Amino acid sequence: MTIADPSAQVGASNSSPAGNAAPVAAGNWSAENPHTRGHSPARDTREQAAAAAGQTPPVETKVVPDATKQEPARIKVGDLELTEPELRDLMADKATRDSVKLSLPPSPDAYEMKLPADFKGPEGVTFEFNNSGLAVAQARAFAHRHGLSQAAFTELTGIYAGEKAQEFAVFNAAKAAEVGKLGGAGAARVTAVTIG
Repeated sequence: MTIADPSAQVGASNSSPAGNAAPVAAGNWSAENPHTRGHSPARDTREQAAAAAGQTPPVETKVVPDATKQEPARIKVGDLELTEPELRDLMADKATRDSVKLSLPPSPDAYEMKLPADFKGPEGVTFEFNNSGLAVAQARAFAHRHGLSQAAFTELTGIYAGEKAQEFAVFNAAKAAEVGKLGGAGAARVTAVTIG
Protein backbone atom coordinates (compact mmCIF):
# COMPACT_ATOMS: atom_id res chain seq x y z
CA MET A 1 0.00 0.00 0.00
CA THR A 2 1.33 3.46 -0.85
CA ILE A 3 0.84 6.27 1.66
CA ALA A 4 0.95 9.85 0.42
CA ASP A 5 2.84 12.63 2.06
CA PRO A 6 0.27 15.30 3.01
CA SER A 7 2.66 18.00 1.88
CA ALA A 8 3.11 16.48 -1.57
CA GLN A 9 1.63 18.26 -4.56
CA VAL A 10 -1.52 16.96 -6.15
CA GLY A 11 -0.64 14.40 -8.77
CA ALA A 12 2.87 13.82 -7.44
CA SER A 13 3.85 10.20 -7.62
CA ASN A 14 5.44 8.14 -4.95
CA SER A 15 7.82 5.36 -5.70
CA SER A 16 7.61 1.95 -4.18
CA PRO A 17 9.95 -1.00 -4.19
CA ALA A 18 7.96 -2.45 -7.08
CA GLY A 19 8.14 0.90 -8.85
CA ASN A 20 4.53 0.74 -10.01
CA ALA A 21 2.57 2.65 -7.37
CA ALA A 22 -0.28 4.84 -8.56
CA PRO A 23 -0.10 8.59 -7.96
CA VAL A 24 -1.82 9.64 -4.75
CA ALA A 25 -3.41 13.05 -4.20
CA ALA A 26 -2.42 15.13 -1.20
CA GLY A 27 -4.75 14.51 1.72
CA ASN A 28 -5.67 11.05 0.44
CA TRP A 29 -3.83 8.84 2.88
CA SER A 30 -4.16 5.58 1.01
CA ALA A 31 -4.26 4.58 -2.59
CA GLU A 32 -7.04 2.24 -3.65
CA ASN A 33 -5.86 -1.28 -4.18
CA PRO A 34 -7.52 -2.42 -7.42
CA HIS A 35 -7.46 -6.01 -6.20
CA THR A 36 -9.81 -5.22 -3.30
CA ARG A 37 -12.64 -3.95 -5.50
CA GLY A 38 -13.75 -7.29 -6.86
CA HIS A 39 -15.26 -7.95 -10.26
CA SER A 40 -18.37 -5.91 -11.07
CA PRO A 41 -19.20 -5.36 -14.74
CA ALA A 42 -22.18 -3.18 -13.76
CA ARG A 43 -20.00 -0.87 -11.62
CA ASP A 44 -17.35 -0.70 -14.37
CA THR A 45 -20.02 0.24 -16.95
CA ARG A 46 -21.41 3.00 -14.68
CA GLU A 47 -17.94 4.40 -14.10
CA GLN A 48 -17.10 4.36 -17.83
CA ALA A 49 -20.40 6.08 -18.68
CA ALA A 50 -19.80 8.75 -16.04
CA ALA A 51 -16.25 9.34 -17.31
CA ALA A 52 -17.48 9.63 -20.93
CA ALA A 53 -20.09 12.19 -19.85
CA GLY A 54 -17.44 14.16 -17.97
CA GLN A 55 -18.97 13.39 -14.59
CA THR A 56 -17.28 12.08 -11.50
CA PRO A 57 -18.09 8.40 -10.99
CA PRO A 58 -20.19 7.69 -7.90
CA VAL A 59 -18.20 7.01 -4.76
CA GLU A 60 -18.44 3.44 -3.61
CA THR A 61 -19.26 3.17 0.08
CA LYS A 62 -17.79 0.40 2.15
CA VAL A 63 -19.30 -0.99 5.32
CA VAL A 64 -16.82 -1.03 8.17
CA PRO A 65 -17.64 -3.48 10.96
CA ASP A 66 -18.44 -1.86 14.29
CA ALA A 67 -15.53 -2.65 16.59
CA THR A 68 -17.66 -1.98 19.68
CA LYS A 69 -20.02 -4.90 18.96
CA GLN A 70 -18.95 -8.17 20.48
CA GLU A 71 -19.84 -11.59 19.21
CA PRO A 72 -22.22 -13.34 21.60
CA ALA A 73 -20.66 -16.06 23.72
CA ARG A 74 -20.86 -19.49 22.17
CA ILE A 75 -21.56 -22.71 24.01
CA LYS A 76 -19.81 -25.80 22.71
CA VAL A 77 -21.93 -28.97 22.68
CA GLY A 78 -20.06 -31.80 21.00
CA ASP A 79 -19.16 -30.50 17.54
CA LEU A 80 -21.74 -27.70 17.68
CA GLU A 81 -21.09 -24.15 18.82
CA LEU A 82 -24.29 -22.29 19.64
CA THR A 83 -25.21 -18.96 21.16
CA GLU A 84 -27.46 -18.99 24.21
CA PRO A 85 -30.58 -17.91 22.21
CA GLU A 86 -29.87 -20.57 19.57
CA LEU A 87 -29.55 -23.23 22.27
CA ARG A 88 -32.82 -22.07 23.90
CA ASP A 89 -34.63 -22.22 20.54
CA LEU A 90 -33.24 -25.68 19.86
CA MET A 91 -34.38 -26.95 23.26
CA ALA A 92 -37.86 -25.40 22.82
CA ASP A 93 -38.20 -27.00 19.38
CA LYS A 94 -37.23 -30.42 20.76
CA ALA A 95 -39.70 -30.05 23.65
CA THR A 96 -42.47 -29.23 21.17
CA ARG A 97 -41.63 -32.24 18.98
CA ASP A 98 -41.50 -34.55 22.02
CA SER A 99 -44.85 -33.23 23.23
CA VAL A 100 -46.41 -33.88 19.82
CA LYS A 101 -44.99 -37.42 19.76
CA LEU A 102 -46.54 -38.16 23.16
CA SER A 103 -49.96 -37.06 21.91
CA LEU A 104 -49.89 -39.33 18.83
CA PRO A 105 -51.76 -42.63 18.77
CA PRO A 106 -49.30 -45.44 19.59
CA SER A 107 -50.06 -47.52 16.46
CA PRO A 108 -51.91 -47.15 13.14
CA ASP A 109 -54.86 -49.18 14.48
CA ALA A 110 -55.30 -46.68 17.32
CA TYR A 111 -56.45 -43.92 14.94
CA GLU A 112 -60.22 -43.53 15.26
CA MET A 113 -62.25 -43.20 12.08
CA LYS A 114 -64.64 -40.49 13.16
CA LEU A 115 -66.01 -37.31 11.67
CA PRO A 116 -65.24 -33.88 13.10
CA ALA A 117 -67.85 -32.54 15.53
CA ASP A 118 -68.67 -29.68 13.14
CA PHE A 119 -69.06 -31.91 10.05
CA LYS A 120 -72.07 -31.01 7.91
CA GLY A 121 -72.66 -33.10 4.82
CA PRO A 122 -75.32 -32.52 2.18
CA GLU A 123 -78.86 -32.65 3.50
CA GLY A 124 -80.32 -36.14 3.59
CA VAL A 125 -76.94 -37.84 3.25
CA THR A 126 -75.25 -39.64 6.13
CA PHE A 127 -71.72 -40.99 6.04
CA GLU A 128 -70.24 -44.04 7.71
CA PHE A 129 -66.74 -45.44 7.34
CA ASN A 130 -66.08 -49.03 6.33
CA ASN A 131 -63.54 -49.75 9.09
CA SER A 132 -62.50 -53.02 7.47
CA GLY A 133 -61.78 -51.41 4.09
CA LEU A 134 -58.30 -51.28 2.58
CA ALA A 135 -58.39 -47.49 2.20
CA VAL A 136 -59.03 -47.07 5.94
CA ALA A 137 -56.02 -49.26 6.80
CA GLN A 138 -53.84 -47.32 4.35
CA ALA A 139 -55.02 -43.97 5.74
CA ARG A 140 -54.25 -45.07 9.30
CA ALA A 141 -50.77 -46.30 8.31
CA PHE A 142 -50.10 -43.03 6.44
CA ALA A 143 -51.20 -40.93 9.42
CA HIS A 144 -48.97 -42.88 11.81
CA ARG A 145 -45.96 -42.86 9.47
CA HIS A 146 -46.19 -39.07 9.03
CA GLY A 147 -46.87 -38.31 12.69
CA LEU A 148 -50.41 -36.94 12.34
CA SER A 149 -52.30 -36.30 15.53
CA GLN A 150 -55.77 -37.76 16.03
CA ALA A 151 -57.22 -34.25 15.56
CA ALA A 152 -55.45 -33.83 12.21
CA PHE A 153 -56.53 -37.31 11.11
CA THR A 154 -60.14 -36.55 12.07
CA GLU A 155 -59.99 -33.32 10.07
CA LEU A 156 -58.80 -35.29 7.03
CA THR A 157 -61.59 -37.86 7.45
CA GLY A 158 -64.05 -34.93 7.45
CA ILE A 159 -62.63 -33.64 4.16
CA TYR A 160 -62.85 -37.12 2.63
CA ALA A 161 -66.39 -37.73 3.92
CA GLY A 162 -67.57 -34.34 2.67
CA GLU A 163 -66.25 -35.07 -0.83
CA LYS A 164 -67.84 -38.54 -0.94
CA ALA A 165 -71.17 -37.28 0.42
CA GLN A 166 -71.20 -34.52 -2.20
CA GLU A 167 -70.51 -37.08 -4.97
CA PHE A 168 -73.38 -39.22 -3.66
CA ALA A 169 -75.76 -36.24 -3.55
CA VAL A 170 -74.85 -35.24 -7.14
CA PHE A 171 -75.37 -38.86 -8.28
CA ASN A 172 -78.78 -39.06 -6.57
CA ALA A 173 -79.87 -35.76 -8.13
CA ALA A 174 -78.83 -36.97 -11.59
CA LYS A 175 -80.60 -40.30 -11.00
CA ALA A 176 -83.81 -38.52 -9.91
CA ALA A 177 -83.68 -36.32 -13.02
CA GLU A 178 -83.35 -39.36 -15.29
CA VAL A 179 -86.14 -41.24 -13.50
CA GLY A 180 -88.30 -38.12 -13.84
CA LYS A 181 -87.81 -38.23 -17.62
CA LEU A 182 -89.44 -41.67 -17.63
CA GLY A 183 -92.74 -40.17 -16.56
CA GLY A 184 -95.15 -41.08 -13.77
CA ALA A 185 -94.30 -44.77 -13.91
CA GLY A 186 -90.54 -44.10 -14.00
CA ALA A 187 -89.82 -45.31 -10.48
CA ALA A 188 -91.74 -48.56 -11.08
CA ARG A 189 -89.91 -49.12 -14.37
CA VAL A 190 -86.47 -48.63 -12.70
CA THR A 191 -87.45 -50.99 -9.87
CA ALA A 192 -88.64 -53.60 -12.39
CA VAL A 193 -85.33 -53.42 -14.27
CA THR A 194 -83.28 -53.54 -11.05
CA ILE A 195 -85.15 -56.54 -9.61
CA GLY A 196 -85.75 -58.33 -12.87
